[in-house]
Amino acid sequence: MADDLIVHGRDTEEHDKTVHSVLQCLSEKQLTLNAEKCILRMTKVVFMGLLLSKHGVGPTEEKVRAAVEASQPQTHSEVRSFSSLV
Repeated sequence: MADDLIVHGRDTEEHDKTVHSVLQCLSEKQLTLNAEKCILRMTKVVFMGLLLSKHGVGPTEEKVRAAVEASQPQTHSEVRSFSSLV
């Protein structure tokens, strides 16, 4: 179960309007946020193992490094494992 919220916008104004709408909706449903965990106006974020940024969805640096440094698969099982990685 994921309990994180990600709000995005094409620009700061759209982002802020959407944040306001989300906060209003949460308030109407009597849901609260932990202010200590709230981070606003991030330019990129790793979420569920993926890098989300203005460029779209992509791999994290760790996943790229793992793929580059992986040894050449020798068996069917290793090929399946490498395919899952990339």
